[in-house]
Amino acid sequence: MSLQDGEDVLVTQETTRTMSVQRSVGDIDARRQIDELAQTSAAAHRSTMERISHVQKQQNEIASKTSEYLQL
Repeated sequence: MSLQDGEDVLVTQETTRTMSVQRSVGDIDARRQIDELAQTSAAAHRSTMERISHVQKQQNEIASKTSEYLQL
């Protein structure tokens, strides 16, 4: 994701919870769905953390440039 100067960024955080599921023949599909949701959640978390890191770097660059400008 590439941001341009002046663009707003909305960052969200999600918390997931896991619970034990008793396995039976009927529960195998439910367990598969839970596993898929956990993988999707983990991928979303990684993506969010990457975006936060990118925004923090941009903020640091802007702060540095602002300090330099104000010292002129």
